[in-house]
Amino acid sequence: MWKKGPAQRGVLVSAVVMGLVPHHALVGNGAPFVTALDTMFPHGTWAGKLIAAVAVVSGIGCLNGWMLVSAEVTRAPADDGLFPRPFGRTDRNGSAWFGLVMAALLPSLLLLWRYASSSGLTVYTYLIDLDVVAVAVPYLFSACARITPGISSKASGPSADRPGRARQPARRAGRPRLVV
Repeated sequence: MWKKGPAQRGVLVSAVVMGLVPHHALVGNGAPFVTALDTMFPHGTWAGKLIAAVAVVSGIGCLNGWMLVSAEVTRAPADDGLFPRPFGRTDRNGSAWFGLVMAALLPSLLLLWRYASSSGLTVYTYLIDLDVVAVAVPYLFSACARITPGISSKASGPSADRPGRARQPARRAGRPRLVV
């Protein structure tokens, strides 16, 4: 069962914004919270800058967390032989270092390419779009793993070509698993 608190807060905050800002000002507005705070605090633009700074910090934290998740999402299938082997490389502490490097390098290269050919606002919009895509991929794999029935021709234990892997317990009948 989902929690009612976050949903209720979201509806409440949206209602406050719609109550503070006239309809014609909200139509096509890309930053309604900034407009609402500028309406509440009309002396200067510090409120809008504060919201922008909080959004940047939030975006950086989101990218950091999802970079770590993306490294693990690529490591698990690589360990099972379903993804290129380099993504399964780990350091002495068990961190998926190759996945971390790729998760940091590829978006950085895309962002640099986008920055070299666009204005700052376009880069920010692209960063938000990149956040959304980075979040969607691990969710897609997780959803596939949960809803795919356990139909596979492979044995559930370790294979002879991958020695050293611990034998996994037998799966219960009907338990969903990722089948590619």
